[in-house]
Amino acid sequence: MHNDPRSVDSWMSHVNGALALVKLRSLDKFHEPFGFQLLTWLSTHILISCVAATTRIPPGLIQLRSDLETIAGWHNPEWQVSGLMIKYADLLCDVNEGLIPKTEVSDRILNLDREFGELGESMPQGWRYTTENLAKPCRRALETYFDIYPDHAVTQTWNLLRVMRILLANVVRDQSAGTDDLVDGLAKEICASAHQYTCFNGAPNTMQFNLQEKASCYTLIFPLYVAAVYADQSSGLRPWVMKQLSFLSEAVEIRQARRVVDILSNGDDPDPWTIYSMLGSYAFAV
Repeated sequence: MHNDPRSVDSWMSHVNGALALVKLRSLDKFHEPFGFQLLTWLSTHILISCVAATTRIPPGLIQLRSDLETIAGWHNPEWQVSGLMIKYADLLCDVNEGLIPKTEVSDRILNLDREFGELGESMPQGWRYTTENLAKPCRRALETYFDIYPDHAVTQTWNLLRVMRILLANVVRDQSAGTDDLVDGLAKEICASAHQYTCFNGAPNTMQFNLQEKASCYTLIFPLYVAAVYADQSSGLRPWVMKQLSFLSEAVEIRQARRVVDILSNGDDPDPWTIYSMLGSYAFAV
């Protein structure tokens, strides 16, 4: 996947090329489970890259998603989150192009955030997480509790939902009351999701991380960065995130985590999608 979504013209050539190859082979060639998984991966990462580049979703991707949904009947939360991301991409493009009156922007943003929130509240049982209290403080936990998810894909879907809500709230942060509390709450939920993958039995993992564990940890970097940048700086969340990223760099041997620590240390706080671009498509590995 092209890893510089800000180079829109160059990136779009990669996107259109990938979609053309799918059309050339036809969906009949992707009926096997691996084929569907490949197409799902492709559609998800093209979609995220469109959001990152603040460009409209290509018609070919809309058609691909429609075909996949018709054939497989997918309506799981991961698929629904990506559907709301299409609305997010289109809405931001409309705002940036001045197609929405300024007096209506806040309401449109909050309405979309409400849809994300309702999706979170209606998650099926198999996609819900539980909260466990810690018997004693742990360096890998921000609070005295942490959340446990069924698997890393569910964790990733929840955190992507939270990231999108934080970015939406930031657009109207100066015009809408209550967004600060919303952002802080979502940021803490992101932090509470990390402990499951960085600790075992409440203690730092001292065993060798396997590839799956490293992949799960890698997908924490981007949401943790978003949490650190947008949460209230008096919350103490930023230095905690930096410590967790340092742990990922040193104990899990993820070099990119150290780069993000250095960026947070500088205080420049570049746009989150710049960080996503740096991390590459594995920032949302599935």
